[in-house]
Amino acid sequence: MNEIIINAACSIFCVVLGISLERIFQKRSAKPRLHFSLQSADEINNEYETKYSPSGYQIEITNVAEKPYLLTQISLLNENKVMVDCFVDNEVLQPFGCCIYELSNQEYNAIKWHCKKTGIQKCAVIAYDKTDKRVKGELDLFLPYMQSQI
Repeated sequence: MNEIIINAACSIFCVVLGISLERIFQKRSAKPRLHFSLQSADEINNEYETKYSPSGYQIEITNVAEKPYLLTQISLLNENKVMVDCFVDNEVLQPFGCCIYELSNQEYNAIKWHCKKTGIQKCAVIAYDKTDKRVKGELDLFLPYMQSQI
């Protein structure tokens, strides 16, 4: 008799635990998630270089969630201070799709300046959509950090 009660209690406990874990997983998978990476561009033409010219570096933004995400802006932050604001033209990121933001010389030099001044190798990134909802992430700044140390 005691075995039946213990088995029934364990079964009910496992069912409740399974339902709770499934709800947690569904909530987590419904959230937008973005991955950011800094890369060098293939080719650039620096014949007439200005501060708005392409720097040869780009930020690749990948949507790793199950829902599309409408990207309007990303901000690179160091200790809650904005280093660079990057405005994207309402880019729709499909699930597991990506877009590329080309950094200008001015933006890349600002990142290098912050790397040299504070010695950071990673920075926080906040992506905004059309309704100003935020998605937080992190960007590895190893390359500008190494260039700023020269």
